[in-house]
Amino acid sequence: MRSHIWTTEELARLYTACDSLTGRFRDGLTKSAYARALVRTAYETAVRLGDVAHWRFEDIAPDGSITWTERKTSKERTIVLSPETLAAIDTLRRPGAVLIFGGVLDRSNFCGWFRALVKSAGLSGYFARIRSTRLHDVLSMGRD
Repeated sequence: MRSHIWTTEELARLYTACDSLTGRFRDGLTKSAYARALVRTAYETAVRLGDVAHWRFEDIAPDGSITWTERKTSKERTIVLSPETLAAIDTLRRPGAVLIFGGVLDRSNFCGWFRALVKSAGLSGYFARIRSTRLHDVLSMGRD
């Protein structure tokens, strides 16, 4: 099972790779802010990319919760985001932006961009590895 998860140290390397990104997307959003907010949100929530790509800024409630319908299962989900994740998401606000993470890169460009980010951290794997790592970590907490 180890090959399907990243260790705490490997996640730290991924965050470092996020912070080392330079440049901006066409809409002016910095690549480092986008990457850090996305990785942080994905790890904290274990939400699939297809779902998080459709989250809207207006979907975040005053208490920091967000409710959405899973695209794969059609089940409604609600999760409360940590203050740190909310702060990371807040850095992504820009004029005219509706989607938090979607609309910046299309799916095919995102996959290549994320693979390059992972490779720059000296890791291998796809976006789903973040979800697998989080689910593993949560399940492991109950065993200690």
